[in-house]
Amino acid sequence: MPRAERVLFIAASFWAAVNEDTLNDYFDSDIIGRLQNAAEAFTEIGARKTAAALKRHLNALCRKTAALDARQLATDLQMEFARPFDEVDELIARSARRLLDEGIFC
Repeated sequence: MPRAERVLFIAASFWAAVNEDTLNDYFDSDIIGRLQNAAEAFTEIGARKTAAALKRHLNALCRKTAALDARQLATDLQMEFARPFDEVDELIARSARRLLDEGIFC
């Protein structure tokens, strides 16, 4: 899968989990990795404020010494993204259009 397609897939998957209130399931067993990937993907599609929020949570998780709690993280993010900072849906759509225009996927 080309990098640009992967970035779009990660951003869209994460944002779908936010909208469907399924972030707890989305994080599964790799909270740190999925949070890092989502932050990078949102940075690349131009959702910089959303990416910054994810990086804040990631930094907070990395400072904790206790076990990571996916349920609490999911709840915190759901509350934070109840009012998105960026026009995430539009940025995802633009990214998809750009990939189609460039012929990266059909």
